[in-house]
Amino acid sequence: MDSTVVNSLKNSLEDFKSTLDWLNHSYELCKKTGIKDDYSVEELDAFENLTSRYARTTDFRVNCHFWDIKTSIKPITTGVF
Repeated sequence: MDSTVVNSLKNSLEDFKSTLDWLNHSYELCKKTGIKDDYSVEELDAFENLTSRYARTTDFRVNCHFWDIKTSIKPITTGVF
């Protein structure tokens, strides 16, 4: 792998770590709230943030990080065709 690909993967991983930090922040807020019958508007906002951040984190992981890995792998040509 050339240095451009390695740097791209490193940057992608750093961005992913930042995304995980925000997801963890939302999770900790919601964990304090727990499960109950009635929620305040602020608590509902916190749960909405958690689900949104979870969706963004999984989207980032699949679409960005794995895309960087896929594009960094050069196809092997064996001359079969």
